[in-house]
Amino acid sequence: FLEVETDIGHENPVFYLNGQAFKGDSCRLTGDEVLELLQGTGRLEISVAVEDGNLEYPVIYAVSPKGSNDQIELYNPTEHEISLKGFYLSDDPDELKKSAMPNVTLKAGESYMLYSLKNQSEEAANQSRFHFNLKKEETLFLTEESGNIVQSVKIPDLQDEDSVYRMDLFGHTFYESR
Repeated sequence: FLEVETDIGHENPVFYLNGQAFKGDSCRLTGDEVLELLQGTGRLEISVAVEDGNLEYPVIYAVSPKGSNDQIELYNPTEHEISLKGFYLSDDPDELKKSAMPNVTLKAGESYMLYSLKNQSEEAANQSRFHFNLKKEETLFLTEESGNIVQSVKIPDLQDEDSVYRMDLFGHTFYESR
């Protein structure tokens, strides 16, 4: 069986397992249910959304330091759709509107990958771009059209170009994943 649960103190979480929603503080699936979810892709993607009446924006969820192939992943942790239109990413507190986000709507629990302008990888072709490179210890800003900063995160020491640094949505710190 498979069991997932949230930390104490997070109300009304919704787990998304390959896009299928499961409500409750934890989710427990039998082996047969897991096999059913694995059909087609052979992968099991797990995400969680929390009900927070104050949260109306996406969050910076992951950064990947790949030299000139940097990537940033935005995530919708809410139970409703959120449009990226009108949001901006920047690494400069004096130029908060450095990179406008595309007119894309994220479903609950869905993420969206952005690539640095210098990223020439095949996966970045014809994808959304940001106009700066990731540097260790700098701060990333996610702002609204008004210039209101909705999230600022400090980039961790990017020691390994093969790693992805994901944000712990509950503790608001990055951890390394491969």
